[in-house]
Amino acid sequence: MEGTKAFFASRTVWGILVSVAALLLSKWGLSLGPEDQASAIDIVLNIVGGVSAIFALIGRVLATRKIG
Repeated sequence: MEGTKAFFASRTVWGILVSVAALLLSKWGLSLGPEDQASAIDIVLNIVGGVSAIFALIGRVLATRKIG
């Protein structure tokens, strides 16, 4: 493997979290099939990507020093 990435950028981590959520939901009678879980992972990754971009923009706007 080359390089590193933050844990929240990992499809594996989000896949595990969605699987755990699916297991918990099944305890309350709601079920997610494999296709639904894959869609949920994609949605979560898109949300996380958007939120992290917003935080990066806010961080740059509020920064007190130049990039250099």
